[in-house]
Amino acid sequence: MAQDLWKDHRLSDRDGIQVVRLHEAPDAQDVVEAHLNGYGYSQLVTSLRSLPKATASLRGLTAVAAVRAAHTVAMAWKEHTHTTSQQSLAQADGASETQGTLEERVIAALTDWRGELDSLFGETNSLHTHDNPSLTVEDRCLLLALAVQQSAPMPVVAHSAAVLLEAIGRSTDAPGAATGSSPTVSALAGRGMRRRIQDVGGRVDMQDTVVFDRPAYGRAILEYVWDNYDLMRKPLLTWLVATARSADLEDHAVAALAELTVRHGTVDYLTTLSELVGGSHPQVLGAVMESAVRNEHVGRLAWEALYGWAEQKSYAPAVIALCRRILEDSSVDTSLAKRAMVRLRRVAHKNNDDAVVSQVLDAFDALVQHPTVAQRLAGEVHGWQQGKVSARSGALAFLALMTVRRDGTSWLVCSPPPDIDVQQRAVHDLLSSADTAAQVISRLTHWIRSCAGDPGAYTQLREQLLPALRGHNMFEAGMKLMNELRGISTAEGVSVADDFYNHLVDSRLRTVFPLEENIACGGRGTAPSVRVHPSSRASCPAPPTASPSRPCTRSPGDHADAYLPTWRRQYAPQCMPRPPRQRRV
Repeated sequence: MAQDLWKDHRLSDRDGIQVVRLHEAPDAQDVVEAHLNGYGYSQLVTSLRSLPKATASLRGLTAVAAVRAAHTVAMAWKEHTHTTSQQSLAQADGASETQGTLEERVIAALTDWRGELDSLFGETNSLHTHDNPSLTVEDRCLLLALAVQQSAPMPVVAHSAAVLLEAIGRSTDAPGAATGSSPTVSALAGRGMRRRIQDVGGRVDMQDTVVFDRPAYGRAILEYVWDNYDLMRKPLLTWLVATARSADLEDHAVAALAELTVRHGTVDYLTTLSELVGGSHPQVLGAVMESAVRNEHVGRLAWEALYGWAEQKSYAPAVIALCRRILEDSSVDTSLAKRAMVRLRRVAHKNNDDAVVSQVLDAFDALVQHPTVAQRLAGEVHGWQQGKVSARSGALAFLALMTVRRDGTSWLVCSPPPDIDVQQRAVHDLLSSADTAAQVISRLTHWIRSCAGDPGAYTQLREQLLPALRGHNMFEAGMKLMNELRGISTAEGVSVADDFYNHLVDSRLRTVFPLEENIACGGRGTAPSVRVHPSSRASCPAPPTASPSRPCTRSPGDHADAYLPTWRRQYAPQCMPRPPRQRRV
């Protein structure tokens, strides 16, 4: 098996299995002989070794082609034994004749007939002549019928050819009809692909691989068509994108795109390319744009185009792909990295679409694992907290930094950058925003789960998070976080959710806001629904911001956080079971 096909490396560790790595294909004749011996044709192996012309036909075959050749030789042997009687094989005078017949059959079976067939399937020919070996389309169908039927009655062969001709779209009732009445007929009537490749300067090897090792000539061909056929430019762009096998500049199609789109020193065709395939192939467009921004002639124009694309939803994926490629390159110039960050920031700031924002976060999550980019994202968070850059970009950068681990612990927990306020500004602000609460709760849960088994680390993290979980607009987010913490326990076996709950919720209010039930908040205009202890239901006043005559116009989270401190101070004593009155003596 070829090395590039070997995937399951774990097999090498199992007893009784030995892995042999081949760095080149085995000898074709050895493969043929091994297969013939394996299928019980040992006598044929001896005969094959005595046929120099037959063995010469095996040279250069791949392992797959050699296996196919082994079956071909076996088939020729069966044909030979079927047509030669046992009596003639037993006669000594006929031995040389029999040997010659076998050699002819084997050589014929292994011969490369493509050269002869190229002449038979040559230029379109409507009338067969002796000086032109190219067959008419009717004769090509007849030859195909003979290839299948071999020896058969003439009516059978004629009927088979007529059926094939009719199947490809031309009726036998109209022998004088013009060639090309259907695309299939036109294709069969013309030159075969091998002949066409040879006519344009290529060649086809024994494995049917086209060889056209003329890169300079190839570039000249593309440039000639691009310069002289302006109506072909858009179809060429679309075709090259569809031909690309990967979004890498090493890919021939992507390299051709990168050269052609900036050939005239403008970015007009970069814009055209983005309009054609920006939404369907953003990675390919990103690779082409990477080449453009590094081009000394159109680099600045390409960066300007990207700045405008950043605020458009359809172009945003390509901008993100390019900026990610630039920032992942550790050797990239600082100015290019800075420009990439500016455009990523603009994508985040100008696009409200959840899918685009999610793509920016995915890019930040991947880029933050590079130390240099992590420092850039830390600077983005600092700029956000100082009010100098986009709040959304800074928030996404902080979410990405929450995934960075240093020495087995979260970087922002153990040794955060000194110019970032992790708890009061970042965590608090992200939890209080409906746009980012879900993401930060998920990442906080990962923080807490990772250190729950270490009493010291867990206590330190809990004490850092408690101040951020208190205050305005934090009631709903805090309850959601505690619900996410269900199932996590400390080293002492204490439920983390209960531990946070006991530290955050006043003991007098735990019967009103129990942890075992999620907050069932209605939509905007309704107050949050909470469970009130039965013993205090009669004396508990309604929430001060909602009444039948004055519906609430605030969000559930704002409503709960707004009335909770006041309600705790003014009304909570009325909701608690009243202690027995002391009799005055």
